[in-house]
Amino acid sequence: MIVDIEGGTVGFSFSANSGSTVHVRGGNIGNSFDAHTGSMVYVSGGTLGSLDATSGSRVDINEGTVASINARFGSTVSISGGATDLVRAYGGSSLQMSGGRVRSDFDAEINSNVELVGGEFQLNGEPFADSVITLAAGDVFTGTFMDGASFLFSDVTPFISDTNYSDMLQSATLTRVPLPAIDTSPIFIDGSTATNVHRLRAGQTLSLHDGGMLDRNFTAVDANMNFEGGTVGTRLEIAGTIVSVHNGTIGDRFFASARSVVNMTNGAIGDHFAANSGSLVNLNGGTVGNYMRADSDSTINIRDATVGIYAEANFGSTVNIDGGSVGSGFRASEGSTVNVGGGTVGNSFSAFGAVNILGGTVLSSFTAYIGSEVNIGGGSVGRSFEARYGSTVNITGGTFGDDFKALSGSDINITGTEFYLDGTKVDLEFGVPMVVADRNVRLSGRLADGNDFEFDLFASNSLVDDFFSPDATLTLTLVPEPTSVLLYALALVAGYVRWRGSIRCSSVA
Repeated sequence: MIVDIEGGTVGFSFSANSGSTVHVRGGNIGNSFDAHTGSMVYVSGGTLGSLDATSGSRVDINEGTVASINARFGSTVSISGGATDLVRAYGGSSLQMSGGRVRSDFDAEINSNVELVGGEFQLNGEPFADSVITLAAGDVFTGTFMDGASFLFSDVTPFISDTNYSDMLQSATLTRVPLPAIDTSPIFIDGSTATNVHRLRAGQTLSLHDGGMLDRNFTAVDANMNFEGGTVGTRLEIAGTIVSVHNGTIGDRFFASARSVVNMTNGAIGDHFAANSGSLVNLNGGTVGNYMRADSDSTINIRDATVGIYAEANFGSTVNIDGGSVGSGFRASEGSTVNVGGGTVGNSFSAFGAVNILGGTVLSSFTAYIGSEVNIGGGSVGRSFEARYGSTVNITGGTFGDDFKALSGSDINITGTEFYLDGTKVDLEFGVPMVVADRNVRLSGRLADGNDFEFDLFASNSLVDDFFSPDATLTLTLVPEPTSVLLYALALVAGYVRWRGSIRCSSVA
């Protein structure tokens, strides 16, 4: 039996049974399209819901839109064009992809026979010469299919509050073929004419202006994008690409991967913006939604932008905050570095890595967890600062709100120019730390940056007062006044110059 579908609407639960051949050239077909054993399905147009290829069936897709494609055990699927949100190749299936777009997840499971046909393959921004690819956690794999469409598959860690949008490649085979020539003519999109651009390859440039729009799941590899206005759909994915955002709106789940650079001066980026490994993000203006994330080897610089709640710096990443504002719930994970030199960071900051506060304002409820190191040399830290077991807090400057708590097993090291316990001056030697075991007294003095401070070393914890556990380690280190330090430094410099001069004279002689 041969069935041709060229238009109209077909409801859900369509079945292509054994011995049937189905051609879909147009129209709309609902979910649960099942290709059973001995059937053949050819899709060259139209819109389909979920499509299941079962054992012994064959499915060829070269155009059209399919919501999801499931290649079950024993099935054979070929994709050379069109668009789909999800492709899943189960163990024992055979799936070849040489073109088209996967707008969400591509899952090649263990023991599946998946072949990617194309070229320009790169793993984490570096050329990939092997013939088989398996994605490890955090990997970004890019390339170009035989039809000239670029792709990006990544096994990234999903956001805690987000659906798992990562891809899976288990021993997928790579077949290299000649690729179409790259059209490097600049692409200008302002909505005045219809466009059908969904991908950018190396050397291509796109400029988006007011009235223009890019579809969701746009992918750019080693390209340039300039946003002066317009709208970008959800899940923009880039690798090795330079993006300049001067205006306009970018949707949720924007992923900047593998050597990408994002420069933003205005406009808006939605929720779940992620700077993946090796990327650099400069936020000099505009707004970023909730759940922003910096992954390993990436750097995010925030200078005059507004960032929403629950931002996160993951292991190996660096986040520099020199202006603007970051919402509550910031998390500096183990192995990350966060530098605050200006701006405002919201309540409930969680530190597991290295945090350096030299300026700006960090609001209330900062918590330093085990393994963290917090260095405070300036700025303002709000009330309810808490140093937990295994954390280290080094204080050389800044100002502090009420309710500072040093819990059991924490280390608090304070450096200043004078110290007092209950008004009595503490005699110290310059540069020699002294452990303070006293409790239920008031510690006051002047920090190295010239700011006065005062902590009540209460041995009993309460909701509103300072607390320094008897099992917390508190040290004081005396340094000279800033003026004395400067004179001392100048003396050192003068001595160094005289020493270098004597070396030059000796060598001439």
